[in-house]
Amino acid sequence: MKDITKEIITELLKLDESWDKRTGKLRTAFVVKAYQDIREMRYYDEIWFPHMMRIMRLLRALQIVPKEAFSVETLGYGIEIEGWWITDPDWGSCIENELTYGSNAAQRYLDRMWYEEWQWEEPTEEEILTLGVSAPFPVQMKML
Repeated sequence: MKDITKEIITELLKLDESWDKRTGKLRTAFVVKAYQDIREMRYYDEIWFPHMMRIMRLLRALQIVPKEAFSVETLGYGIEIEGWWITDPDWGSCIENELTYGSNAAQRYLDRMWYEEWQWEEPTEEEILTLGVSAPFPVQMKML
């Protein structure tokens, strides 16, 4: 399990919602879904939006795209990032196609956003339990 996955899941395991109140067992589906949601937001806030804003600044500064095609936008989920963004739909499609299907230089730049630490993981219940975090509340056992 990668460090980012361990960090997020360890924090999630501290929440009461991650554990069944009656049995004290891990609610694996809840933890994995919450992990995926948090991880996606963090990826966009920490990697994708900053990289794309950098590309937009370069496109604007080098006048590859007309200045009229840009406007100042605020992007982000947990962190707000403000910067130039192409809002003209025609220029937006053109740049998207170039970044997706275009030159090797553009592809190499985008590939750096997908480095190994951020690749998606699907942690199992066993992997989660090996982190050694237990329910943050005493388990109520029924007496027979």
